[in-house]
Amino acid sequence: MLTPSDRREARILIVDDEPHEAARIARMLTASGYSAVKTVHDPTNAAEVYRDFEPDGVLLDVHMPDVDGFEVMRRLEEIAAGSYLPVLMVVPSNDRDTRLRALSSAASDILTTPLDEAELIVRLATIVETRLVYRALSKRKSRLESVLDATDEAVALFDIDETLMYSNRQFAAMFGLDEPPPIGVPASDLRDTISACFHDSHRFEESDAGLFEHPDETFEDTVDVVVPQPRVLHRLARPVYGESQLRIGRLVVYRDVSKELEVADMKAEVTRLRAEMEKEYSFGNMIGRSDVMRRMYALMEQASHSDITVLIQGESGSGKELVAKGIHAHSSRKRGPFVAINCAAIPVALMESELFGHERGAFTGAHMRRVGRFEQAKGGTIFLDEAGDMPLELQAKLLRVLQEREIQRVGGMASIAVDVRVIAATNQDVEQAVADGSFREDLFYRLAVFPIVVPPLRERREDIPLIAENLLGRHAEAEGRDTMEFAAEAMKGLVAFDWPGNVRQLDNAIRRAVVVASSNVIHVEDLPDDLRGDPAAPPELRALPEGFLTFRAAEKEVLVRAIQSVGTDARQCAAALGIGRATFYRMLSKHRLTLRR
Repeated sequence: MLTPSDRREARILIVDDEPHEAARIARMLTASGYSAVKTVHDPTNAAEVYRDFEPDGVLLDVHMPDVDGFEVMRRLEEIAAGSYLPVLMVVPSNDRDTRLRALSSAASDILTTPLDEAELIVRLATIVETRLVYRALSKRKSRLESVLDATDEAVALFDIDETLMYSNRQFAAMFGLDEPPPIGVPASDLRDTISACFHDSHRFEESDAGLFEHPDETFEDTVDVVVPQPRVLHRLARPVYGESQLRIGRLVVYRDVSKELEVADMKAEVTRLRAEMEKEYSFGNMIGRSDVMRRMYALMEQASHSDITVLIQGESGSGKELVAKGIHAHSSRKRGPFVAINCAAIPVALMESELFGHERGAFTGAHMRRVGRFEQAKGGTIFLDEAGDMPLELQAKLLRVLQEREIQRVGGMASIAVDVRVIAATNQDVEQAVADGSFREDLFYRLAVFPIVVPPLRERREDIPLIAENLLGRHAEAEGRDTMEFAAEAMKGLVAFDWPGNVRQLDNAIRRAVVVASSNVIHVEDLPDDLRGDPAAPPELRALPEGFLTFRAAEKEVLVRAIQSVGTDARQCAAALGIGRATFYRMLSKHRLTLRR
């Protein structure tokens, strides 16, 4: 219902080439409560006046010279750009064709001549009232869009047909688009447009399509983007409901959580600093001040506060057992035993007996009962090193132990409760082993409740001087040498080397250097040959032409060419190179290569 206040504030535009008629209608409207009434006698100026005046109601005569009412309507439509046009078109009552044409136009209503004053007031009031509603809704929509544009989150709204209904400015900015995606674009087309921004575009395309497979469900995950810059995004997709709880679309929101992860890292660092450390930059026997090590220390400390099962992953020689011992030493089980078993070093036939023990007579040679490692670790921690090499049959039995917390000795019938904390470690890609069928998926998820990745030494070169000095002091003392130090060039060589054998290889290199050094200073010539570079190369290699590739560089070049020629399918690449997939993945890791689609 149009109120007197609404009439006073409403703006009315009369477009009529007859000044006397326009003035008469204006007086009529003023008498009915409208105070802002403007008339236009030249139809060629009507569109410009409409743009400036922004009327809430337009009374438009259809018959005018040069430019008729339909042409004026066309120009007004261009200005309105699909929004509500508050036009009341005046047509002759005896002109049927014109009346029908007016009814099919963008005009909101028509009025026939001669004009009936009461009908004019009622019909115009209806148009003005509708216009005011649209204006209020437009203001709310504009405010909402302003709020959404001001947020740091990228927002996209899709209808039930999976077409884009709205996206805010941040959506375009987050994915490096020059302009916002057009309204009405299918979700599949938008997916193709932004997929290149993601670290794994193929996986993103699959997951994004999955957002619409269950439109009534809420979905959350995190995704990595590399364009315009590397970030971690939290993605939320949820249904949008209208009246009567009818689903009208799907809302997808991306939030940059990179800073939050940085804050989390900072909190982890504070936690690490508050922990009881044996040294300023260590956790147990682990040494390093790099960011990756500090984050690992924080994870180790968190793990030490509970009995949660931990899976430690890392290359050979990176210190996985030291991580396990550090967690045990800082846990409530530190007074209990730490029992380690190398699953790759024990024959398969003896593995079950080693882990769970056996009864007398269980097999040939079992002359007495033997207590297995799980029982030996009672009240403490059992460390399953190289668990990825465990045979499938034993994996099933280990899974039962983790689930039931009890064992059976080989040849025995009784179930024995075990009170142990399990920490496993592997240098293999266990997820790939699960995919290959060589490692049970259910066991993987039982072991990987709390994963910790030990970074290879080449990824934390800033720690090498600290580790090297520590090892030098220990080995010098063990050999009865006085205080020793590294020459600058020797330390430079240690830092520059890639250390495929990680800390274990560094330890052996420094132990050898302590033995062969002729003084208390370790020089480059005291280091192993492979650390010295060209000066230590045989004469025939030093004579090779410039540009000659080392075996390591050649190996990397072969990998790159295989990926470029065959594609990103690991199975096909490995087959083309004549190696197993596990070997292929280890070589990728060694050269820090990735399979990106």
